[in-house]
Amino acid sequence: MDIKPFLHEHYLLFDKYKDQKACCDHCNQRIVGWAFTCETCKFWLHESCAKQQLPGQIPHPLHSQHLLTLHVARSFYICDRCLSLTQGCIYSCKKCNLNLDLICASLTTPYKTPQEASERSHHRHKTIQYFSHSHRLSLFNYRKVRKDEYSCRWCEKLLSGMPYGCLRYPCSSRESIDNNFEHGSTSSLVDREVTIGKVTGQKGTEIDYFDHEHPLRFYEVIRKNESFLCKACTLEIYDQAYVCKYGCKYYLHKACTKLSHELLHPLHPQHSLKLITSRFQFTCDECRQWFDGFCYRCYACDFKLDVKCATLSVPENESQRLKEMETRSKLCPFNQHHKLNFFIYGSTLRFYPECHFCDQQLQGPSYECIYCEYKLHESCLEFPLEMQLHFHPLHSLRLIPFARKTCLVCKYLIYRKIRYSCLQCDLHVHPYCAKSQKRTVKSKSHMHNLYYFGPNAGSGFYRDKKTCDECKERFSRTPFYFCMECGIMLHIKCTVPHSVKSKYHIHPLTLKDYFKEDDSGEYYCDICEEERDPQHHSYYCAKCEAPFVAHIDCGLNSVEENAEAEEPSTNLASDFDHT
Repeated sequence: MDIKPFLHEHYLLFDKYKDQKACCDHCNQRIVGWAFTCETCKFWLHESCAKQQLPGQIPHPLHSQHLLTLHVARSFYICDRCLSLTQGCIYSCKKCNLNLDLICASLTTPYKTPQEASERSHHRHKTIQYFSHSHRLSLFNYRKVRKDEYSCRWCEKLLSGMPYGCLRYPCSSRESIDNNFEHGSTSSLVDREVTIGKVTGQKGTEIDYFDHEHPLRFYEVIRKNESFLCKACTLEIYDQAYVCKYGCKYYLHKACTKLSHELLHPLHPQHSLKLITSRFQFTCDECRQWFDGFCYRCYACDFKLDVKCATLSVPENESQRLKEMETRSKLCPFNQHHKLNFFIYGSTLRFYPECHFCDQQLQGPSYECIYCEYKLHESCLEFPLEMQLHFHPLHSLRLIPFARKTCLVCKYLIYRKIRYSCLQCDLHVHPYCAKSQKRTVKSKSHMHNLYYFGPNAGSGFYRDKKTCDECKERFSRTPFYFCMECGIMLHIKCTVPHSVKSKYHIHPLTLKDYFKEDDSGEYYCDICEEERDPQHHSYYCAKCEAPFVAHIDCGLNSVEENAEAEEPSTNLASDFDHT
């Protein structure tokens, strides 16, 4: 039996890939779905091809009592020999909970020296309890295992060296934090008596805290509850904390009760920063996160830091940080003299404003023009400044801010600050309604085009308790097809067939209300190869392991002429060719 399983001389990344031009170096077929790659050599292997080249079981000198079995892991593991983060092909003994990556599995000796064996034994299975996470965090040697790198959850720098992370599903190492956090070296600005992550205290101890009217009582453990957020740093509380004695929803990590009332910070050396505990939303001038916890502020310069950034040491390369921030700056598309402010809406805010383009809540990277008074998702900033719609072929519609107008499509007021307009014809359309004009189907039973509106359609469509024109059932915030000329709305199931046979795929395609094949953030139609919204209905192949997904209109427009028909569910659905 081969005891040296081998795929490639370098460690291979393992991830899910889409629209790759590369081909597998084993079978010479195109790479789609889960695959291995070497970024150095541009070497590629399908998951199935990799498994074919490896023995199913091997003996190993590090674990002589049992054979090790090949296992393809899509979650993260720690190799028990080198302590490195591992994903993809591993050899494991489930009885003994031992896992080896391919490199260590191919070695014929347990360790090079007794000193190495002692060091590995000391670090193996070492864990800490982090104050804002429910699971214990494991120590590991970080290396890149997917196409994307991971960042420290606290300092937001790319991981390196020996960090701690949660490897329990579904956290899957997304909660990684830097190893320095355990050493207590994250800040010289917090009172020295506090070492975050190693706090001590007796259950039942009470303190009077200046920001709250009632005494705060110390608790060793708080049951898991997403509503338990620290008032200071807004992170979740799972372990040691102070809670209002009389039941107010006021929680503080023990470390956050020791924050300095005033400090000098290297990012703003000219003045001291004062701790502000009054609730207001602000943008941190270091990380650009939109924040509503405690704030360190210089009133003279209006310089603000959130608690997390204030208690971290200054970045090693401040000029590099400023350069990176500069690359995120953009100009207002409506006035090139206005510079947009970049900020990030985190996941712990009590209130999220809405994007002035798509009307959805602002979360993640966003931009604001303080002069034109609008806020946008970073993704919405890529909107086309002009759009040609088929119902108005004379002129293009330009994107224009300000002024309240009535939307030609949905007939409701455009109360947001951005719209598509033809000023010559006094014609105005919501951005979402304009975008919906791109996804059109035509039924033989209806003389006009039907336009798809997804789950984020404007609330105006649902105000009058409208019913489906086909089945007469009432709508309840579900996607629908809309006729602009007649004003009728139709359920998706009442409009298009449940399955179709496209000439671009060997299997029938099934209608699905939501399809997100991975976490890449980029999703495309496999027929027209244009971008696809994963929250919208689509046709997909339920038989293929590598998903084939298409827009509804693309699926319907590519139906084979001789396809056999299934029994349709509605009258309108029978108007389309389907299987």
